[in-house]
Amino acid sequence: MRLEINIPDTASDEVKAKISYLVGRLNTHPELVQGIDLDEDERVQAIFTPVFLAELDAADGKADAGEAYSADEVTLYLAEQRAKWKAANTA
Repeated sequence: MRLEINIPDTASDEVKAKISYLVGRLNTHPELVQGIDLDEDERVQAIFTPVFLAELDAADGKADAGEAYSADEVTLYLAEQRAKWKAANTA
């Protein structure tokens, strides 16, 4: 088992260091992760309902078929939404 986490470039150096340390510890001590029984965790079951998992599978299928948005399209959309929000919420 090897745990990897993608950290956004926008994360602070402190956050990057803490996550890097955590991942390193979990990779050298896998028993810390393997001891967690996610099937019994009600919080996980509440989040990952069969409907939600089906939605994720459908989105994954669309992405595989080339029906997903590009990173540039997402960046542009978020910039537009950010500008709209700022215009509506700043004096």
